[in-house]
Amino acid sequence: MRNNFFIVSALALLLSACGAKSGTNSQSPIEVVRESLSLRNQACVDKVYPETKLKLAQADKLAKEGKDASVAENSAVESFKKEDIQYNKIADPMNIETARYDEIISIKKSIDSSPEAKKSKRWPKVSAEVDKLLLSAKTSLDNCDPYSARKSLDNANKLLDDMKGELGFNGKTSGGSTSVYIVKKGDSLWKIAGKQYSNSYMWPLIFWTNESKIKDPDLIFPKQRFEIQTTNIDKSNIDKAVKEAQDRGPWSLYDNK
Repeated sequence: MRNNFFIVSALALLLSACGAKSGTNSQSPIEVVRESLSLRNQACVDKVYPETKLKLAQADKLAKEGKDASVAENSAVESFKKEDIQYNKIADPMNIETARYDEIISIKKSIDSSPEAKKSKRWPKVSAEVDKLLLSAKTSLDNCDPYSARKSLDNANKLLDDMKGELGFNGKTSGGSTSVYIVKKGDSLWKIAGKQYSNSYMWPLIFWTNESKIKDPDLIFPKQRFEIQTTNIDKSNIDKAVKEAQDRGPWSLYDNK
């Protein structure tokens, strides 16, 4: 399950769109609303934007009948501004729990294919229970409820951690020492390191872990999925990362040398 929740700064777009059109590519506020809704998870759109959808339907009906739809469109824009605040509160939790859902599936597959699990009499029962919890989490995410999904995923993760300990499982997974971070608009490695490590100078750690996905550390894109090492980070690597960040100086595009 890989829903994308790329968040458009809709209010900023609306503000810019409300000005006079300066060219053929300018969008009207109602066009911005329609485009923004199309980029969001549709389950969340149904849940979070009921008034906006109602006003849009009214505007569409009037336009189809050849009537002036401007009042309904303006009303839809105002409803969107209010309802979008709630969406922006829930978007990050949705991103996080969706990423965790994918992580736990990956962990479960790794354990399931291991020699240790194949010899275990308990693993089939644990595996079935984890499947139930994953199904519950998927249902919650499909209903735009990341908080219920979180409870199911926490329980699934605990079962898997317990099972790994019982099996002495040493397989590489993304759940033990790394987590997944989904890049959002406006992010940089500097900002992500500040959020994840409380030290922005540790950003080279993220770059080194994800070099296959990052051609230029100054150029990352929304929706990219980075692995973030969260535990057992060698102090020498931290010192090396901080030194490189400090020596590099202010952010500027690499010269590709």
